[in-house]
Amino acid sequence: MERLGIIMKFLDAEFVQGFIRMADDGWQQGWHERNGGNLSYRVKPEEVELVKENFEPKEFQPIGTTVPALAGEYFLVTGSGKYFRNVSIKPEDSICMIELDDKGENYRIVWGLVNGGRPTSELPSHLMNLEVKKLQDPDYRVVYHAHTTNIIALTFVLPLEDKVFTRVPRSIPGWCGRSALDGTGRQRDRSSYLRTDEEIRSGHLGTSWNLCRRQRLRPDLRSDAYRRKIRRNSGEDVVHAAE
Repeated sequence: MERLGIIMKFLDAEFVQGFIRMADDGWQQGWHERNGGNLSYRVKPEEVELVKENFEPKEFQPIGTTVPALAGEYFLVTGSGKYFRNVSIKPEDSICMIELDDKGENYRIVWGLVNGGRPTSELPSHLMNLEVKKLQDPDYRVVYHAHTTNIIALTFVLPLEDKVFTRVPRSIPGWCGRSALDGTGRQRDRSSYLRTDEEIRSGHLGTSWNLCRRQRLRPDLRSDAYRRKIRRNSGEDVVHAAE
């Protein structure tokens, strides 16, 4: 597109359509009550080139933190107080693209939020996470905060420990134990999720919990057989779920 000298309309860009689809998928799964959750994407330079003619830069505003490794980069983010339900209906009012200054201290909106507003109130957290992940592996570009129903339900029946919550969700549906995604779409073998606690805490896991895609929890969630399975997979005793 760029070689042909064609400037794409912002909402027609593939990366924007993908962002909208991800937000809508989360809404359809029931992960975003009212204005709950937020989403950000670190935009590739070639993607910026495709849509930059649509930009109408506003004044720079302080981020509230400093992310020097992201200086000068662009991000697609959901707006503060905006509903995921409306991202596919009125994207120009629900999301925005922002640009960081050359120190990584300030941002400005260059597209979107046409009726006013600002990026998600959790923008500092998103950018700090994106900076860490960029330094670990530049392929990581998305931070997605969702209220995934089944994972929330598991907090009532599992120990609130990293080791258990890392291993158990993949062991529930049989097809989760065969392979995992590493955050960039590539498949890895079974050993990819047999990580040490130190690796998990340092953010190297980067996988997607397929359990989140299930519409309902398993009917045998609290059964003795299920608890024995958890013990086998986690290597630890299961907490005592409220009966």
